[in-house]
Order: sequence, then C-alpha cells, then structure tokens
Amino acid sequence: MKSQTQIIGVASGIFLSIVCAASLFALRGAFGFQYVPSGSEIEGKFKIDSATAEALGHRHTKRTLYYREPPLDYRVAEHLDFHVIDPGNADRIIYTCYCLGEADAPSCGTFLFDGSKKKKWKIVPANASLLFYPADDRRNSWSANGKYAIFRGDDSKGAHLYFLDLTTGGSVDLAKQFSAIGRRTTPWFEGWAPDGNKAAVVMATVLDPHPPERNFEDDLWSIEFNPLKARYLGSMRGETGWEKGSYQWTKEGDEYRISITPSDRIFQKAKEKLPTP
Repeated sequence: MKSQTQIIGVASGIFLSIVCAASLFALRGAFGFQYVPSGSEIEGKFKIDSATAEALGHRHTKRTLYYREPPLDYRVAEHLDFHVIDPGNADRIIYTCYCLGEADAPSCGTFLFDGSKKKKWKIVPANASLLFYPADDRRNSWSANGKYAIFRGDDSKGAHLYFLDLTTGGSVDLAKQFSAIGRRTTPWFEGWAPDGNKAAVVMATVLDPHPPERNFEDDLWSIEFNPLKARYLGSMRGETGWEKGSYQWTKEGDEYRISITPSDRIFQKAKEKLPTP
C-alpha cells in the first residue's frame, strides 16, 4: 500500500498540473496567443530552436540561434531566417534576420558571428536574399585559406556581390565599387585562386535592353583583398561568356595570376581602375 506521504505527493502534483493548465488557458484568453516549443536542430556548435506562436488565427515560426558552450547556450539571435556555417571553422556562422519595414534596425540584416571570440558584426545592413555557393562548386564561397568569403545578395536595389573578411568582419559590396566607375553591371563570382588570396569576378552588362536579353558584354577582373585591388583582364560578348576553360590560374613566383586562353571572342577595352572603398 502507498504511504500517506506518497498519496499527498501525487495529489499535489495533480493539483499543480491543473493550476498550470488553467494559467496557460487564462493567458491564452488574455493575450490571444499560445507559445508552443517545436523542437530544435543542431549543426556542429550551434543550436537552432524553433517555436510556433499562434495569434488571431495566424501562425509564425520563431527561430532562435544559440552557440553551444556547456553548461550554457549563448543566445546569438532571434527571428532567424537564414544561416550558413563556415565549412572551415565550426565556430563561425553567417545568419540573416529579416525585419519587415525595419531594414535599418540594429537587429535586422545579415551578421557574422564568431563563437570563439564571442563577437558578431553586421555585414549587410538591408534585408537581402543571399546566395552562397556550396563547397563542391568551383565557385565555392569560402576561400581556401579560411580568411575570406564571397556571396551574392539581391534586394530591391539590384544585385550585389559581397566580399567578407572573416577575421575582422569587414565587408565590401563589389557591385557598388564597380557602379562608382560608371558601369551599370551585374556582378558574378567565378572562383578563388588556389591560395585564396585573389578572386575572379565577371561584371556582366546587358547590351540588348529588350527581352530575351541574350547579348551580354562580360568583363573579367582579378580581385585582390587587403587592400582591395582590381586588375582588368579582358572582355567577351555573347550568350555564354567566360566559361570554364576560358581562363586559368597560374602561379608566378609567390602569387597566382589569371592567364586567358586565346580566343577570337576576347577583346580589350580601355583600362579601368576600381576605386578604393
């Protein structure tokens, strides 16, 4: 037989459960919502918790990003919309928090977080749709030396190509730099030099303003970082542009340079200089 103490304990537990349920019901009636945790996903040293809030018949998923450091989880951001972890450093993550109508708010935009330093930097201030090239792509967003990343962003103002210094959090919009020299172009990232210190970038200009817009002029540039330097290499017209094999990285001394495969489609324009940001 159960002791009197056990019976009292069970009864107390049932009473507390009823009280808690009633309290939650009252809160839902008072505030019009119910907050229900819906699990979490773990990626390396990061945990993304999701919870669903139901208000006035509408459902919204709230995602919170944590950096896992036992025994506590360090909360990095809430209302997470996009995230990608640095494949070369599990302590670093790039994430976006979209805020409708609040693009310039401190908590809105795209950020770089380094868990080992417990620091974060805002790298893209506006709400933008980002594209990171996967590690198995020749245009892998992450440099081989682990220092830099390049990714594309699209927003209401057009296409952007962001260069990011992963050690300092500094970022430069290469599309903005090219627009400063009067070229209305769309930037495309083509790939890194084998040592990760330079990148090949194509600036594409549409020559035919009417659909289907198949006539392009593509300028190939070699971009070096810290400090930012750009070297114009040549231009090509047509639908295909600079395909794989039309140029390659060759090592000259201690650095890599782009060498162009000879073709009657390639021509030289007046030399242009990229302004310093």
